[in-house]
Amino acid sequence: MSKQLSNILTEAGTNEVEVLVFRLNKGLYGVNVAKVREIITKVPLTSLPNAHDAVRGVFKLRDHVHPLVDLRKFFGMQPSDDETNSRVIVTEFNSERMGFLVDHVDRIYRVSWSEMSEVPSVNTSEDTALTSILRVDDRMILMLDFERVAFRIAGINDLEDAAPEAEGVNRSAVKVLLADDSAVMRRMLSSSMTNAGFKDIKVATEGEMAWTSLLEMLESGSLPDVVVTDIEMPKMD
Repeated sequence: MSKQLSNILTEAGTNEVEVLVFRLNKGLYGVNVAKVREIITKVPLTSLPNAHDAVRGVFKLRDHVHPLVDLRKFFGMQPSDDETNSRVIVTEFNSERMGFLVDHVDRIYRVSWSEMSEVPSVNTSEDTALTSILRVDDRMILMLDFERVAFRIAGINDLEDAAPEAEGVNRSAVKVLLADDSAVMRRMLSSSMTNAGFKDIKVATEGEMAWTSLLEMLESGSLPDVVVTDIEMPKMD
């Protein structure tokens, strides 16, 4: 399955993305295929003492040990009465692999980033596990922030402390453009960089906004000294 997934990934800059759609309770959810290694049926588990409530245990897959996160449990949903069609989505991001238990895997869609919209303001807290909303064939698909889920499972609220300031470098004078569609990553990166002494930080929530900001900076003759960015984001890679 992982080879199939890798073969259909779109190239960066095409403004398209492959989205794996799955079901959870009665809702439709999505994840960027770039984060998916493979999809498997349920596997034997080894329980972990003192683990997060949503972690059912760990399983071994091709010499790698993965935690299995029950997404129903994570979101406070009732357990499923029938797990016959349940699948485990094995993901890899931030150099970590995890399995996520879902009710059913629907299909993969190739969509334009422009088909995604921001999460309504009623649910834009920094702790939200959604990155955007996708509409396909009159269906609304909630795009999950798997990084946020993983961080909450691990109990991570902030990044590691930054390295000491290099001699002769005034971080407060460094202009930074930060772009990431994950609210939690934006918060954590902004906080970490601010604590490290960076003061001039401009934030973009998606690729098109970052590109527009760069053009505006170019026009004003004040380009950033550094760009910290996710690779695949809504509206523009």
